[in-house]
Amino acid sequence: MSWRFIDTHCHFDFPPFTGDERASIQRACEAGVEKIIVPATEAAHFPRVLALAARFPSLYAALGLHPHCD
Repeated sequence: MSWRFIDTHCHFDFPPFTGDERASIQRACEAGVEKIIVPATEAAHFPRVLALAARFPSLYAALGLHPHCD
């Protein structure tokens, strides 16, 4: 039996991933991660998170507001 995983919390919208999304997703896939939930923590991030989810089928957007954000 092979394990299949869902990463429930990865901020692909943060700067360290900018321009490296495809390679990062590929590495995750090779490690057995099939789906990745990308949470947006403030409204300003909603467009980027939605765009990433539209571009990469293995990414899923989760839109919410962090209680410590203005």
